Formats: sequence, C-alpha cells, structure tokens
Amino acid sequence: MKSTDKYTLLTQALEKAKKTAQKYINTEDGGTCNFDSPAIDYREMHMSKAKAEEAIKAAGLGCFEWKLWSKTYLVICGIGTGQGNRNTRMAEAACESLKASGIAATMYYQMD
Repeated sequence: MKSTDKYTLLTQALEKAKKTAQKYINTEDGGTCNFDSPAIDYREMHMSKAKAEEAIKAAGLGCFEWKLWSKTYLVICGIGTGQGNRNTRMAEAACESLKASGIAATMYYQMD
C-alpha cells in the first residue's frame, strides 16, 4: 500500500464516522457539558502528524494534540453536536465506526 493510501482511507473513515454519529442527532442532550470526542493514534498507524492532520481537515473536521503517558493522539473535533449526553453518544458512535474501519481510535473524555 502506498503511504498516501492510508491517509485517503483515514479521510474516508472519518467521513463514515460523521455519518454514523448523525443517528444520534435528535436525541436528548441532558447531563454534564463535555468535550467528548474520538481520538486517533496516528503513530500506531505509521502516519506523520502533518499528513494525518491534512486527512482530518479533508474530512471537514479539526483536531488537537493530546499527550497521554507515552502516547500522542489527535483528538477529532466537529463530529458531535450538543453539549452533554448527545455529544457523548455521537462521539462514541464515531469512535466505534473508526475502529470498525481499522483506525486505531480511542475516546477523549473531558467535562466542561
């Protein structure tokens, strides 16, 4: 596989994850305000940070870096809507979709 192929696959997986999350768009949004989002381990996928960021941007999303112990993740922003339970459900659905697409994904949980 060419190195550029994995970036295209990441963009496609993120676009699919956004669509998957939309099934929760009209659910209740009570609970704690949060910034919950899926995050990807671009290093585990042997990607450069800059190219992974470009792939995320190509999917119409944003990101920021999250360092957790010896790992560095890119937290994906812009998938969920709302500020509480709805946002969490959408982020978790997107994370599961990314995993199903073969992306090394986890969840970033943060209360506001």
